[in-house]
Amino acid sequence: MTVCVLHAAAEMFPLLKTGGLADVVDALSPAQTQLDTHAWC
Repeated sequence: MTVCVLHAAAEMFPLLKTGGLADVVDALSPAQTQLDTHAWC
């Protein structure tokens, strides 16, 4: 079974970055892809 994940955040690297949230959202998708999930930002 494949898990599908959608990330929604107030910041998006590199367009809008005011704090650390954009860095986390930017790193989450590739990390979750390595765990065999389908992740979208």
